[in-house]
Amino acid sequence: ALNVAAALCVLVVAPKARPVARREFHDTPAGIGAVRAPVGSSRSGARADPRTAVIAMATEKCIFCGAQPTTKEHVFSRWTHKYMAPRQPGKARLSIEDQFVDKSETRLVKMSGQLRDWQVKCVCGGTARTCNNGWMKSIEDRTKPIMADLIQGSERRITPSEQSIIATWAILKTMVSEYAGTYKGHIHYKQREYMKRHALAPTRGWAVWIGYYDRSNWVVEFVSRPMLLVPKSVAERSNDYISGYFNSNVTTQIIGKLFIHVIHFPMPSFIKWWRFRFPHRGAIFRIWPPAQVSIKWPSSALDDQAAERISDAVFAHIVTAQKRLVANAPSDVRERFLRVSADWARRLKR
Repeated sequence: ALNVAAALCVLVVAPKARPVARREFHDTPAGIGAVRAPVGSSRSGARADPRTAVIAMATEKCIFCGAQPTTKEHVFSRWTHKYMAPRQPGKARLSIEDQFVDKSETRLVKMSGQLRDWQVKCVCGGTARTCNNGWMKSIEDRTKPIMADLIQGSERRITPSEQSIIATWAILKTMVSEYAGTYKGHIHYKQREYMKRHALAPTRGWAVWIGYYDRSNWVVEFVSRPMLLVPKSVAERSNDYISGYFNSNVTTQIIGKLFIHVIHFPMPSFIKWWRFRFPHRGAIFRIWPPAQVSIKWPSSALDDQAAERISDAVFAHIVTAQKRLVANAPSDVRERFLRVSADWARRLKR
């Protein structure tokens, strides 16, 4: 059950390089197994394809200022590790769900270590004048005492200024995690420059939601949904609905009791009007763009089903819109799109 401005037409299209993917990251303790394992593999996981075993990629220049050399930045900050589940034997797994118009397929990839140790070599560091040890550290220092209470589920009120601090941290981690995959980046460099200059998240095209999460069996700790969105008028000018880049992403990061959901879209109207609808009323709050209302914590609890639905809600809405658009397209365009989709499905199996 979703609610979005009826006048907004959006489309997600499969890029030439690969289909749109849903990436789930999680440690895999014995007895729990992988999330959405591929058909034919066991629930305890599948062997990693050695060709895709390395997920993170390094950049030669800092993504915020262009300086060299670069150092590694944790996606899950080191101070959060003590609030995560105890370490388990084995390595974290990445579940990649490739989304096509007419179907989806899942692949399982083993990462190089535990999820809490996931680092991306993309920012300059070493001294207090660098990004990693300068303004980024100041964001971490401001965020830690606030988020520590939320992660543990301690009672408090979250003021508007504290909401801005949490949102800035969450968007910073989204910007870093963008360079942990093999797809092209979707965040404009001007927004990273704004983050560096002001040590504050940009407002245009961003939304951050948080909720109190009472986990039971859902093992996912990070979800990323890169996609391309364009107005319907632009999509209709395409002869195959295929493109070669992403301009949007939806990420979910879970630490202890804190559920963080970040939406990045090029269409501010979508950010303004998007809302979640589900039975857990008052369980998730938008903290960015900033509002002048404090939040009582903990709120009503999100369960596993609600958490998974929220992490997928935007993407599910967009895929539905895409299917409707393709279904109404001329027959030759529709057939060509489905052929391209099937071709990429075959390539992924090789």
